[in-house]
Amino acid sequence: MALCTIGQVELAVSLLTDLWPDDDVTPPSAIRIVEFTLEHDLDYVSREAASALERNAARLFDGTGFISWPRQFDAKWDVSAHREVKASITRALIKSWISNPLSSRDQINANPDIVMLYAAFNDQSMSHPFKVSFALALDSAIRAVHPKPDAGIWFPIDEETVQLDDMRTEITDFLKTARRKDEPDFIRSIGVLLNHVDTDWLNRLIKIEGGETQSD
Repeated sequence: MALCTIGQVELAVSLLTDLWPDDDVTPPSAIRIVEFTLEHDLDYVSREAASALERNAARLFDGTGFISWPRQFDAKWDVSAHREVKASITRALIKSWISNPLSSRDQINANPDIVMLYAAFNDQSMSHPFKVSFALALDSAIRAVHPKPDAGIWFPIDEETVQLDDMRTEITDFLKTARRKDEPDFIRSIGVLLNHVDTDWLNRLIKIEGGETQSD
């Protein structure tokens, strides 16, 4: 992080890329570098930092179930970020679920992820395949963390609040329509967002049957 403060951001990101896979940098330190590149809108460097975050997603947890995560995407969505950054951020989140699978016990930790994904789903700057992919990830998260309807759960989304059951219905209806009207794009969109994610895990997480998405 000291390198960032003296203007050596590219060097800091380069070292992060080299050192993080060997656990020679702590998750909080790595996240501070990613945050710096996003905060200062450093374009190419921020894309490289977000890509490093994605590649090291399994290292984001501190061992107690809590995840180190960039504040720009902590229970919110930075619409102004570069599209590649947003794609890497979302893939990193989903890959982190591989190493720490979601369950109904994870509401406190996973609810911010649900808020972020719903905001991403409503990002008008993202293409339709990405929108479908966000919906798939969101549907899986909701089914894992909130398997039963609950009218008492609300999420703060920007300046408003959204009821969980309304969100669930919106996402389910959207996916049914996408599956029915645009099947090739629907199927392809899974790969667009979840590129390089373990396919066996993905198959367990998301099944496409009869026009609906279901998770085991």
